[in-house]
This record gives sequence, structure tokens and C-alpha cells, in this order.
Amino acid sequence: MSQPVQPHAPPRLSAKLGELRADLAALRRELRAAPEPDLLRRLADLELAVEEVDVAEAELAIWHEELLAVREQLETERQRYQDLFESAPHAYLVTNLDGTVQECNQVACDLLRLSRRALRGKPLVVFVGEADRGAFRARFSHLAAGRRIEDWEVPLRPRGAAPFPARLT
Repeated sequence: MSQPVQPHAPPRLSAKLGELRADLAALRRELRAAPEPDLLRRLADLELAVEEVDVAEAELAIWHEELLAVREQLETERQRYQDLFESAPHAYLVTNLDGTVQECNQVACDLLRLSRRALRGKPLVVFVGEADRGAFRARFSHLAAGRRIEDWEVPLRPRGAAPFPARLT
């Protein structure tokens, strides 16, 4: 899990606000020494700008906190999904439209006799016997056309073991 980010204003905004406050303090010092109408106008403009940036910084801090809360909720849900996926009693493989394994649970790894690292990125067709590969590719191409495939039985051959019937959806 990633480290939580603490709520604060973006660094550039905080830095700019600090610069504005420093300019404001400098103008106040100058006005004490020699009041000038031009400086009074600049001071009023600067005070207004600092006030606007203060408001923007406060709003950004609120949005940042809300974003962090949503991020935490998403991470909790992602972890929940991962736990369910991993604890399922059946083998699950998630592939892309080309049939390349993107995700797998431990049951799938055990059945296919490969580590998760070795299984990810591998084309599922390599576990199909050579005689069935043409039909497998043709059927799998239906997915790329946007069609759903349900309850399709395919014999899969794990590394160094006899094939077993697998039901694909």
C-alpha cells in the first residue's frame, strides 16, 4: 500500500503566497518611512491579491483532503477486490483481448504449475494443445469483435502435466 499524502497546499502556491506576504511586509515598511499615494495603491492591490490567494489555498487544501479520502476508499476497495480474487476457490485468469494473461490468482498458478510472475504476460493459447489452438484463436477473436463468450470448455495443458478441462467465460 502506498504512503498517505498529508494535506497541504501545492508547493508552488505556498511559495507564491510567501513571496506575496514578503512583498506586503516590505511595502508596509516603506509606507511607514515615507507615505506615497502610489505605494498605498500598490499595498491595497497586494493585500487583495494575498487575500484571494489565501482563499484559494484554503479551498485547495479542502479539495486535497477530499481527494485523499477518495483515494483511500479506492485503495480499500481495490484491496478488498484483490483479497476476494485471491481467496476464490476456483482458478481465475484475466486476459486482454489478445488472450495474454494480465492477472491470475494463486489457484490458477497452481493448476498451470507456474509462478504468478511467469504466468503474467504469457498468451493463454500456450496452454492449449496444438490441435486445438486454431479453434481457440478463432473463438477468442469473437471477444475482439465485442461478443461475449460464456461457458466455453477448453482442455488446458499445464507445464509437465496432463491436460484438464477448463471452463472459460
